[in-house]
Amino acid sequence: MKAVILAAGYGTRLLNTSIDTPEEDYIRRTPKPLLEISGRPLINHLLDKLTGVNVDEVRIVSNNYYMEQFDNWYNHNNNNYPFGINMLYNGSTIYGRNKGAVVDMCSALGLRPSKAASVYFKMDNVSKLDEFNDDCIVLLGDRWLSNDLNLEDFVELMEKNDTCVIGVYDTGDLKIMEGKSQLRFDSQGKVVMFEEKSPNPTETFTCPGPYILKKEDYALIKNFLEEEAAKGKRPDAPGYFIQYLFGREEPLYAIEIKSEPFDFGTRDTWLEAKRIIESSNTTS
Repeated sequence: MKAVILAAGYGTRLLNTSIDTPEEDYIRRTPKPLLEISGRPLINHLLDKLTGVNVDEVRIVSNNYYMEQFDNWYNHNNNNYPFGINMLYNGSTIYGRNKGAVVDMCSALGLRPSKAASVYFKMDNVSKLDEFNDDCIVLLGDRWLSNDLNLEDFVELMEKNDTCVIGVYDTGDLKIMEGKSQLRFDSQGKVVMFEEKSPNPTETFTCPGPYILKKEDYALIKNFLEEEAAKGKRPDAPGYFIQYLFGREEPLYAIEIKSEPFDFGTRDTWLEAKRIIESSNTTS
């Protein structure tokens, strides 16, 4: 089993909501995956989760803007885990100009779409890694995974049904669903409806990850990016690929996450998540 952590975001909303606050300087110089929770960077907590499954390599993709911070983190953490860790930088150097999570995922998996798509998404300046030859767990580097989430459950469901598996969460509130993925699944966990960033949501379940991808589906990631490039589109969220998978009638299963998967989107949500998480860790 392999793993990818997508950590190339710039946290622009988080920074914009931190202007003229005591946290501004810290947030300005710290990428979200390196923000401390309970005295350790968020990304370390994600890596801890991966020690519970049979992972032998983790690739972390970030932007070049935060290369110094991630290189420093890597030098202090590379040998602390039972799997190899490789850093990959996507070439983005201008603050706020993301390449998109699906593009970063494609690069981290060692995949190369057509020349036209590679040029369109500016993937030619990304170091080429060997293509993964195993199934892969994909985690979002700015998303907290609760203590009760067990990645082994995801792997077991993938192996049982020979299909991709996604983590889903019930927000319980349609009012906050605009701009989020929405989905519906049956009693066996099979997804029967999926839509990314719906303008008119009808469901309260959303998909914050994690994602378990079958190696047989890697070619579809390349196909998806090639089709998006031909349309002049730039998919910025992993959910667009999940929507593409579902649209091709590829089997897709969901596991419900019971605890809220905090994403540190703004200063207030970050501080509130930090308070809740650290309070929970103290009392557990």
